[in-house]
Amino acid sequence: MRRIEIGYGEYAGYALREVPDPFLAALRDRFPLDAEKHDPGDSYMLLTTIAVHQELARRAQGGAIHPHIPTVQELAKDIVTKGFRQMSLTHHPDRKGEVEAQKRLNAARDQLTEMCKALKQEPARDSLVIDEDAVRGAGQILRSSR
Repeated sequence: MRRIEIGYGEYAGYALREVPDPFLAALRDRFPLDAEKHDPGDSYMLLTTIAVHQELARRAQGGAIHPHIPTVQELAKDIVTKGFRQMSLTHHPDRKGEVEAQKRLNAARDQLTEMCKALKQEPARDSLVIDEDAVRGAGQILRSSR
């Protein structure tokens, strides 16, 4: 089966099997297992509905939420944050560091944070991404990564 990814909000980049139960319940409500509420020609909507309900069934049978594997962007942001904190232990004026060194460290952190925003984590080639529009019920339901 294709990897189903969340393409918006707090869980953007998460696989369906990685999202918490309340988020999955919200998807269940948006994608009900009711043939009358779906266009039979809309394969993306049908695939999403099936995937959401398969994941619900897997969890109902005792399946656990899988741990989230961070995206490249998430890892880069974490490196910047942790590196900044570590370097501040040396350069912050409250720790007997120099004001100018801390200013430069702040500038480096800000630049690296902006660079992290530019990192785009492309979904796997065969994955489907649940877009925000799909959850709101307007426009494109899913987009297939190509």
